[in-house]
Amino acid sequence: MKRALILVFLVCLSSMVHASSSLNSPVAERVESGTQEMEMSGMIGGIAIDIGAGNISNSTGQIESSSWPHIVEVYTATWCANCLDSEHVVEVLSQSNQVERLHYHREYSESQDPFGTEVGDDRWIERYGPASVISTDGLTRTPPSIVFNGEWLHTGTLAKGGVSLADDYTQSLSMGSSLPLDGLSSSLEWVASSSNNSEGTVSWTIGPNLEVKHVDDYWEECGIFPGMTHYTPVLFVVENVARFEQGTNGLENYSHVIRDIHRLDTDDNSNGSASITLPSIWDGADFRLVMAFEWSTIFAMEVDDLSCGDEDGFLPSTGLISIILVFSVASLFYRRK
Repeated sequence: MKRALILVFLVCLSSMVHASSSLNSPVAERVESGTQEMEMSGMIGGIAIDIGAGNISNSTGQIESSSWPHIVEVYTATWCANCLDSEHVVEVLSQSNQVERLHYHREYSESQDPFGTEVGDDRWIERYGPASVISTDGLTRTPPSIVFNGEWLHTGTLAKGGVSLADDYTQSLSMGSSLPLDGLSSSLEWVASSSNNSEGTVSWTIGPNLEVKHVDDYWEECGIFPGMTHYTPVLFVVENVARFEQGTNGLENYSHVIRDIHRLDTDDNSNGSASITLPSIWDGADFRLVMAFEWSTIFAMEVDDLSCGDEDGFLPSTGLISIILVFSVASLFYRRK
């Protein structure tokens, strides 16, 4: 009996090790909502169009997923000097990778940075706050922070796994999306109002059948995900470059500044249109619309069925190394007897 209990314990332990190695990264914090124990989520799409001051109608046409960029979200501030180090690394990586950058500027309790928005801080805190609290020992938002494809959060400017910050960022960037994107495509269109530059209509499509795309089951075969992936279109209104000479980090020209965010949740998120009122432009005529799609898959753990491994009811699928570990330790136990 004791031997059987030991075997069961080892199987469970090795399963946990296997799952942990798939879900964790030595260089970044996996983004989790904080409300579901077994949830994976991320951001895909990132297709974009330039619309001038809002007066230029534009369209991407249909873009295949193989041409979608990586989405890199940056939390920054005009006074944050070490933010320039992390942003420079992202800039270098964008020269050899297709990247769409979105810069959130600090808003709450902020007196120096004019580019912050409540909607930006609210979104960051809600989506990335739980992971940030873990990474920083308590802070829901702190510049500099970088998120790759809505899945991997980096805080600060010290390398955590590689030799340099570039090594860490490259590892997270190379992971891509956990959600399979093959066969998908999307489009984005802006139709400017003929009477008001600050108003227009945005339209989008994504598909086919994004909801049936599934994340790999990282929790052995006893982790069962539901029948669909939930997703929401999110439109970012970005000012390509905004000049602020009073910025104390000395940058003066601030790029990829998020000016507004619209969640476009509808009855059918695969396509739709919405009337949008643009914020006042800071300077120039360089608004950019970026359409991304938040996705989420929630796993349900099957706790009653002990035979949920393979079809014949043997050990759960924990990987060859885990099974070797179990029987190796068990053999030592028998030898001692």
